[in-house]
Amino acid sequence: ALIGEPEGSLNYGANWRASTYIGGSPGADDPEPVTNIVLNEIMAHTDYSNVQRPEHESNDWIELYNTTGTSINLAGWYLINHNRLPRCGLGLN
Repeated sequence: ALIGEPEGSLNYGANWRASTYIGGSPGADDPEPVTNIVLNEIMAHTDYSNVQRPEHESNDWIELYNTTGTSINLAGWYLINHNRLPRCGLGLN
């Protein structure tokens, strides 16, 4: 233990572990992951242009599929990059 930090303390690094969530879930196990949302389609690195239809521009996008019959609030959900850093917030207005 570190001086001044008892072994049961949440500030004691040996009590830490990897977490699914940014900031972790201090003092508790990670919540169970939501499995009701499926990443159904991905369109990335698109390069589309049509001079006859310029309004159809190229955009990256994803499609999420809700496997339940109820609405799911996506507030606080993010797409992350390979470094596990949040890149794009979902459910934001």
